[in-house]
Amino acid sequence: MLPGSGPDTGSDGAVFAGTIDEIVAALDQDPVLVEEVMGNGQTEALQAALLEKAEASQLPVYVVLTKAPAGLTTQNTAEELLTLLHARSGKDGVWLVSTADVGHVAMQVYGDLDPAVDDEFTLLRNASTNAQGEAFKAIRSECGDCQIHPALEIGVTLDVLAHGIPQEWGTQPLTDAQVDSYTSSLWTAPDTQTAHYERAEMPTAGLYAVVATVTALTVAVVAYRLVQAIGGKRHPRLRGSAKPAPPTLAERNTAVVDARREAAAAYRALEKALGRAGNRVAWERRDIATACLERAESRIGADDLLEVVGGLVLARTGSYALAHATGQYRCCYVDPRHGAATKEAPLGGGVQVPVCAACAAALAGKRPLAPLLSAGRFGSLAPYYERSSVWSRTGFGSLGGDWWQEVPR
Repeated sequence: MLPGSGPDTGSDGAVFAGTIDEIVAALDQDPVLVEEVMGNGQTEALQAALLEKAEASQLPVYVVLTKAPAGLTTQNTAEELLTLLHARSGKDGVWLVSTADVGHVAMQVYGDLDPAVDDEFTLLRNASTNAQGEAFKAIRSECGDCQIHPALEIGVTLDVLAHGIPQEWGTQPLTDAQVDSYTSSLWTAPDTQTAHYERAEMPTAGLYAVVATVTALTVAVVAYRLVQAIGGKRHPRLRGSAKPAPPTLAERNTAVVDARREAAAAYRALEKALGRAGNRVAWERRDIATACLERAESRIGADDLLEVVGGLVLARTGSYALAHATGQYRCCYVDPRHGAATKEAPLGGGVQVPVCAACAAALAGKRPLAPLLSAGRFGSLAPYYERSSVWSRTGFGSLGGDWWQEVPR
């Protein structure tokens, strides 16, 4: 039995780790911990599959899929749990954590795991995102109404790590067989959400005025619907849901620091990729990347969280333009820090927005969302899309269009 008093048990009577200390103790025995609540109905098989992938990794990895232990204080329990586990264990490596109440995967790289790579986190995240995109396409081709389980993101990242930290931006080392393996029910579950794995084409200049007008109208409607979803009031699918507690000032300051670090890394990656692009990348795509780089630079060190997140999304948009001949980077509308949108989810009234897998699962499960918050003039907090800003008008690019042109240099 794991240490600690009163451990929880699953439906089969198996003891599982319910506290930080118990999870750390479990990881001392096995680098992969999958609790029944996150086992997708196949806990043992999922644990075995992830363990096999972890053992093939060239770097130390620690994987946790569990419900959030009692006592966590932030809305993003996956990120908080990851930080606490690393601090308590002192183990360097690649950490991948997902909690049942959040759904998305928190990832962090601790230690100088590959001295030959300047930014291990950003390159690994990029390669993992690219590989996930291929897996999503394979899944949708066989099951148009399947939901992606968080374990898929972890599995794909572990497959990437079997080749070590990627050395270049835009790589995707998985074979076709590896990609196709994620179409099994071990990594997916039935769902009714609309697929959003394909990136929308960028509109031509002739269509931009029309797109901008439609986008402005869409933002207003989407914001109204999402306000209902966040608050758990009036929205027919979320009635009775509890509204998450607002973050403390310390948490908000930490969020800015974390966003700066990630935005700076994304900016450096874009700068390097643009320098290497040359004539092998179409000039139109290079122009997009250059415009995004110029607009991101002044925002990396900002004190306002929205400006920093804007810099992050701009850098990711530019890098996507260089790495793909067509299409556009779309972030999660609810909170761009969640990463790329994987599908469109209905909010009611016929309105659908691009969201990450975690937010789609929250909507499907009638759980409250945790949006990116913006501080008002007197310190009041509200979802960013309720404020008047370039970010609310464009949804940080999630709603499409040549949105970066609206962002001041």
